Amino acid sequence: MEGLSLAISIMVVAGFVSALFSVITGYVLSLNDGYGEGKLGAHQNSALLTTVVSLGWIYTQFTKQSGWKYELSVWATIAMIAITGHLGGSITHGEEYLAFGGSQYKAPARKAISDIPNASIFNQVVQPILLEKCAACHNKSKQKGGLRLDDSAAIKKGGKSGEIIKGAGTSSE
Repeated sequence: MEGLSLAISIMVVAGFVSALFSVITGYVLSLNDGYGEGKLGAHQNSALLTTVVSLGWIYTQFTKQSGWKYELSVWATIAMIAITGHLGGSITHGEEYLAFGGSQYKAPARKAISDIPNASIFNQVVQPILLEKCAACHNKSKQKGGLRLDDSAAIKKGGKSGEIIKGAGTSSE
C-alpha cells in the first residue's frame, strides 16, 4: 500500500505542476485576439481555481489526512478539471461541442458548378473554400485575429491587421 501512496503523491504533484504550467501558457495564448472575453475569463478563473484546489489535494496527501478533507480535495479537484476542460473545449470547438447534433460550426457541403463559364468566382469557388477551410476559426462566435470569413461583408472589413483584400472595403458587390 505504501507504493500506491507514493504513486498517488507523485501523480498529484505532477498534476499540480501541469495545472500551473497550463495556467501560464494559457495566459500567454489569451493575449491573442479571437476569443470571447466572457468565455475566456470564465475559463481562466476556473483554471486558477483548479490549480488552487489541486494544491489542497497535495496538502491533504502529504499531511496524511484521511476522511472527508481528503475526499473533498480529491472530488473538488476532479470537478474543477471537468469544468475547466469543458470551458476550454467550448472556446476551442464552439459553444455546444458536446451537444450531439448541436450547433458546432460545420461548413456547408460544396455544390458542383454546373455552368463553369458563367460561375460566380467568389460565391461558387472562393467562398465554399473559405467556409470549409477557414471559417471554423474565423466565424461569428470565434474570430481569430479579429477576422471573420463566413460573411462577405466581414471579409471586406478585414481583421485586426486591416483589410485582407486590398480595396475590398471600398468596393461594392
